[in-house]
Amino acid sequence: MPSPAGGSTNDATPTLTGTDEANSTISIFDGTTLLGTTTADASGNWTFTPTTALADGSHSLTVTATDTAGNVSAASSAFTLTVDTAAPTAPVLNPTDGTTLSGTAEAGSTVSLDLNGDGTPDATVSADGSGTWTYTPTTPLTSGTVVSATETDPAGNVSPAATVTVTTTTVMPAAPVISTVTDDVAPITGGITAGGSTNDATPTLTGTAVADSTISVFDGTTLLGTTTADASGNWTFTPTTALTDGSHSLTATATDTAGNVSTASSAFTLTVDTAAPVAPGHQHREPTTSRRLRAPSPTVGAPTTPRRTLTGTGRSPQHHPTSFDGHHRCSGPPPRRIPSGELGLSEPRNSP
Repeated sequence: MPSPAGGSTNDATPTLTGTDEANSTISIFDGTTLLGTTTADASGNWTFTPTTALADGSHSLTVTATDTAGNVSAASSAFTLTVDTAAPTAPVLNPTDGTTLSGTAEAGSTVSLDLNGDGTPDATVSADGSGTWTYTPTTPLTSGTVVSATETDPAGNVSPAATVTVTTTTVMPAAPVISTVTDDVAPITGGITAGGSTNDATPTLTGTAVADSTISVFDGTTLLGTTTADASGNWTFTPTTALTDGSHSLTATATDTAGNVSTASSAFTLTVDTAAPVAPGHQHREPTTSRRLRAPSPTVGAPTTPRRTLTGTGRSPQHHPTSFDGHHRCSGPPPRRIPSGELGLSEPRNSP
């Protein structure tokens, strides 16, 4: 490859070509040192390759022509070049997380980067006047990737390779927050208090997280489903499968766009109760005077059931569990005197 005047080469015996008088003898000089001679052809074209290698460093090459009559021309304009046959040292590769590669090399050199270990350069970049270079891969390199780099100096000498291993520091996103859980089933709707109860088996959760992250919602260790936080980090989720009646502990995690998963949010506990309550019991009441009941006691209109509650409804109502025999007599009298008023008997509706 032709070297420009003032350029560099790693060829210590570069070939010179030129034109002069046909059939003239061409003398080639390095400074004042004669390197050798050649002869121009019938068209005046000539070529010359030194038989002795030029030393590394700067050189000023000139030629003169001697015609067949022995007349010698003035010297040509000088062609300057630098011979550089020494390979540069390996370039410097800075530690990287795979998003940007950077380092230093010989000023003006070309850095070749092998990004997948196949020995073939995948990218090249030039070092600036201070030797600094940078390269940004189209796709960030994964952790553990070994990057190899060589540099080719302006003379064409290639350095040994330098390597660096991509190290990605994993930064977990912040844990999401479950802000509210909402009951949408009448008769009582609205926000559910943490630890409270709801008759909504598919309550709606809302919260905040890292923008654009994927939110995974769990009931204990069971994944209920996922949703996506918007650009402001807000998210909402409603289970597609009804929660069973009973206690539940709801948590959420966030997975950012790099695939890093957060720790779980604080648990939001609630109890789902979709069963209607049992109807209240009925009561039997009879007037009575203040007295201590003794077993067996007078009948008080009680049905024949094994266990009921006597209730005094006078000035200080009292409740006393007791039992009745088949003759409506108490077998378990109250331990204290029942004030004047009514003596009532309460029993569950589903009692015999």
